[in-house]
Amino acid sequence: MKKLNTQHILYTLTDDDILIARFKSDVKLKIEDAKVIVSDRKAFAAGKNYPVLSDIRNINYAADTQTRDYLQSNEAREGVLAAALLTDSIFTNYLGNLFLKVAYKIKTVPTQIFMDEKKALDWLKTFVK
Repeated sequence: MKKLNTQHILYTLTDDDILIARFKSDVKLKIEDAKVIVSDRKAFAAGKNYPVLSDIRNINYAADTQTRDYLQSNEAREGVLAAALLTDSIFTNYLGNLFLKVAYKIKTVPTQIFMDEKKALDWLKTFVK
Protein backbone atom coordinates (compact mmCIF):
# COMPACT_ATOMS: atom_id res chain seq x y z
CA MET A 1 0.00 0.00 0.00
CA LYS A 2 1.33 3.40 -1.01
CA LYS A 3 0.53 6.56 1.01
CA LEU A 4 0.96 10.32 0.76
CA ASN A 5 0.10 12.72 3.58
CA THR A 6 -0.65 16.28 2.39
CA GLN A 7 -1.99 19.41 4.06
CA HIS A 8 -5.63 18.55 3.32
CA ILE A 9 -5.74 14.83 2.51
CA LEU A 10 -4.21 11.47 3.33
CA TYR A 11 -3.95 9.56 0.03
CA THR A 12 -3.74 5.77 0.00
CA LEU A 13 -3.40 3.49 -3.02
CA THR A 14 -4.86 0.13 -2.03
CA ASP A 15 -3.66 -3.27 -3.17
CA ASP A 16 -6.89 -3.37 -5.23
CA ASP A 17 -5.75 -0.29 -7.22
CA ILE A 18 -8.28 2.08 -5.66
CA LEU A 19 -7.09 5.54 -4.69
CA ILE A 20 -8.54 6.68 -1.36
CA ALA A 21 -8.50 10.38 -0.49
CA ARG A 22 -9.37 10.98 3.19
CA PHE A 23 -9.96 14.65 3.92
CA LYS A 24 -8.50 15.81 7.21
CA SER A 25 -10.55 17.46 9.96
CA ASP A 26 -12.25 20.77 9.33
CA VAL A 27 -11.23 21.22 5.69
CA LYS A 28 -12.80 24.31 4.13
CA LEU A 29 -12.70 23.58 0.42
CA LYS A 30 -11.95 26.72 -1.61
CA ILE A 31 -10.80 27.01 -5.22
CA GLU A 32 -7.12 27.39 -4.29
CA ASP A 33 -7.29 24.28 -2.10
CA ALA A 34 -9.16 22.31 -4.78
CA LYS A 35 -6.41 23.04 -7.32
CA VAL A 36 -3.71 21.88 -4.90
CA ILE A 37 -5.70 18.75 -4.05
CA VAL A 38 -6.13 17.84 -7.74
CA SER A 39 -2.44 18.48 -8.40
CA ASP A 40 -1.44 16.32 -5.40
CA ARG A 41 -3.75 13.50 -6.54
CA LYS A 42 -2.33 13.54 -10.05
CA ALA A 43 1.25 13.51 -8.76
CA PHE A 44 0.45 10.63 -6.40
CA ALA A 45 -1.21 8.66 -9.21
CA ALA A 46 1.89 9.16 -11.40
CA GLY A 47 -0.03 9.23 -14.67
CA LYS A 48 -2.24 6.20 -13.98
CA ASN A 49 -6.02 6.26 -13.93
CA TYR A 50 -7.78 4.98 -10.80
CA PRO A 51 -11.24 4.74 -9.29
CA VAL A 52 -11.25 7.20 -6.38
CA LEU A 53 -12.94 7.06 -2.98
CA SER A 54 -13.21 10.56 -1.51
CA ASP A 55 -13.90 10.41 2.21
CA ILE A 56 -15.57 13.79 2.69
CA ARG A 57 -16.89 13.16 6.20
CA ASN A 58 -14.56 15.81 7.67
CA ILE A 59 -15.56 18.58 5.26
CA ASN A 60 -17.83 20.93 7.14
CA TYR A 61 -18.01 23.72 4.59
CA ALA A 62 -20.05 23.80 1.40
CA ALA A 63 -17.85 24.58 -1.59
CA ASP A 64 -18.74 27.68 -3.55
CA THR A 65 -19.85 27.59 -7.19
CA GLN A 66 -16.38 28.34 -8.57
CA THR A 67 -14.87 25.45 -6.60
CA ARG A 68 -17.65 23.02 -7.57
CA ASP A 69 -17.29 24.01 -11.24
CA TYR A 70 -13.53 23.44 -11.08
CA LEU A 71 -14.00 20.00 -9.51
CA GLN A 72 -16.27 19.09 -12.44
CA SER A 73 -13.77 20.32 -15.04
CA ASN A 74 -11.80 18.11 -17.40
CA GLU A 75 -8.62 19.13 -15.57
CA ALA A 76 -9.94 17.96 -12.20
CA ARG A 77 -11.48 14.72 -13.53
CA GLU A 78 -8.38 13.67 -15.45
CA GLY A 79 -7.17 10.30 -14.19
CA VAL A 80 -10.41 9.42 -12.35
CA LEU A 81 -12.14 6.27 -13.66
CA ALA A 82 -15.02 6.53 -11.17
CA ALA A 83 -15.69 8.51 -7.98
CA ALA A 84 -17.34 7.38 -4.76
CA LEU A 85 -18.05 10.03 -2.15
CA LEU A 86 -18.19 8.78 1.43
CA THR A 87 -20.44 10.77 3.78
CA ASP A 88 -21.62 10.22 7.34
CA SER A 89 -25.01 11.87 7.44
CA ILE A 90 -28.31 11.19 5.75
CA PHE A 91 -28.69 14.93 5.11
CA THR A 92 -25.32 15.20 3.34
CA ASN A 93 -26.10 12.04 1.39
CA TYR A 94 -29.47 13.48 0.31
CA LEU A 95 -27.99 16.85 -0.70
CA GLY A 96 -25.14 15.17 -2.56
CA ASN A 97 -27.48 12.93 -4.53
CA LEU A 98 -29.71 15.91 -5.33
CA PHE A 99 -26.65 17.82 -6.53
CA LEU A 100 -25.55 14.91 -8.73
CA LYS A 101 -29.00 14.61 -10.31
CA VAL A 102 -29.79 18.29 -10.77
CA ALA A 103 -26.56 20.25 -11.00
CA TYR A 104 -23.90 17.80 -12.12
CA LYS A 105 -23.23 19.15 -15.60
CA ILE A 106 -20.70 16.66 -16.92
CA LYS A 107 -21.38 12.98 -16.36
CA THR A 108 -18.34 11.40 -17.97
CA VAL A 109 -17.08 10.01 -14.65
CA PRO A 110 -19.45 7.58 -12.92
CA THR A 111 -20.12 9.03 -9.46
CA GLN A 112 -22.09 7.77 -6.48
CA ILE A 113 -22.49 8.79 -2.85
CA PHE A 114 -22.21 6.22 -0.07
CA MET A 115 -22.52 6.09 3.71
CA ASP A 116 -20.89 2.63 3.87
CA GLU A 117 -17.20 2.44 2.96
CA LYS A 118 -17.26 -1.27 2.08
CA LYS A 119 -20.13 -0.73 -0.38
CA ALA A 120 -18.26 2.20 -1.92
CA LEU A 121 -15.09 0.14 -2.33
CA ASP A 122 -17.04 -2.81 -3.78
CA TRP A 123 -18.63 -0.47 -6.33
CA LEU A 124 -15.27 1.07 -7.23
CA LYS A 125 -13.70 -2.39 -7.74
CA THR A 126 -15.96 -2.80 -10.78
CA PHE A 127 -13.96 0.02 -12.46
CA VAL A 128 -10.45 -1.31 -11.78
CA LYS A 129 -8.62 -2.04 -15.02
